[in-house]
Amino acid sequence: MTRLVVIDASLSESGSSTRLARELWSHLPAHWQRTHIQLRPLARDLADSLLVGFATPPLERAYEAVGMADAAVVVTPIYQSSYSGLLKLFLDLLPEGALAGVPVIAAATGGSTRHALAVDHSLRPLLTYLRAEVVPAGIYAAAEDWGVTAADSSGDEEGGLGRRVRRAARQLAAAVAAKAPQPQGAPEGGVAGREAGGTSSPGQSAVGGAMAHGVGAAGGTSATDEAESGADVVDTTPVQQAQTAAAWKASVRGDQLATFTPFEELLAQVNQ
Repeated sequence: MTRLVVIDASLSESGSSTRLARELWSHLPAHWQRTHIQLRPLARDLADSLLVGFATPPLERAYEAVGMADAAVVVTPIYQSSYSGLLKLFLDLLPEGALAGVPVIAAATGGSTRHALAVDHSLRPLLTYLRAEVVPAGIYAAAEDWGVTAADSSGDEEGGLGRRVRRAARQLAAAVAAKAPQPQGAPEGGVAGREAGGTSSPGQSAVGGAMAHGVGAAGGTSATDEAESGADVVDTTPVQQAQTAAAWKASVRGDQLATFTPFEELLAQVNQ
């Protein structure tokens, strides 16, 4: 079973960071086991642990959940153009390697779009330093992003935040599926290939099966939907990409060898 841990640094029980965390996990596969770690009730435990050098039982349970996680969502409010001190304190005391190799969504909230770059300039480097595998789609939600017709940073209407949330959820689900063991008899490209919309075997995972039929728990569209809409469907599994690239390189090398003239022959032609 896939274990998801949500690290929520909101300073209020109903803050926008908690709201964003819930929005994100609602678009992730429903069968994932979810652990929601709210840092606000652990603030005193974190301070005591920093001073005395050992963790309290609630803090130990939180760090154990992080260490066992297969995927993570980290959400923080932005203060002074950076992540909150509460999140930094939690990550400072995190056991070494607890997030190493874990796919993570980096997300943040703020009062205005002025802090939108804080996700990529401060939160993403911090998580990368901890050796987490941060998905490309970072999420920043300003006050004006909430609502059905809220505009996103590009000015598009009709729920720009929801679109970004779904994209990040799809990327996290695909990253987790790519790390899953490939069942025997699976088609070339493995679980990751099926997640991208390829054909499936009877033993394919629940996540891959749902997404291949266009009803993925991450809320994304599939190759089936694109085919029905008339769009060109391109198989983008890593193995097939590598094979295509290799074939192209071989053809280029072949052309070059066919037209290659040794330097000595060129020199002889010039001397004539």
